[in-house]
Amino acid sequence: MFRPQYNDYVTENAKSVATPGVQLSVKLQPDADTGEFLRSFSHVPGVIKVTQTFPGEKDQDLAGLFVVEVDGSALKSAMRVLRSYSFVEYASDPAPRRLIR
Repeated sequence: MFRPQYNDYVTENAKSVATPGVQLSVKLQPDADTGEFLRSFSHVPGVIKVTQTFPGEKDQDLAGLFVVEVDGSALKSAMRVLRSYSFVEYASDPAPRRLIR
């Protein structure tokens, strides 16, 4: 059973995840309202969990860093919506990895 930390925000999508989650790196604009950012997730498809990387940080650059976990099947649409928000400085998905032998 998942027990969120105080800096985790779990959405209703967490109960019905079809594919493994993908973690996105999201950075807010320095003057962004964190509350607005968290409320916006009702419009982002496939979001499972949002975690503030440095909760309680006074430095706006660090306080604006988040890890957003999305359902793998909704990755492209989630990225499109996140990147459309004016308060998001960047949203990036993980680089593809493969083992080179």
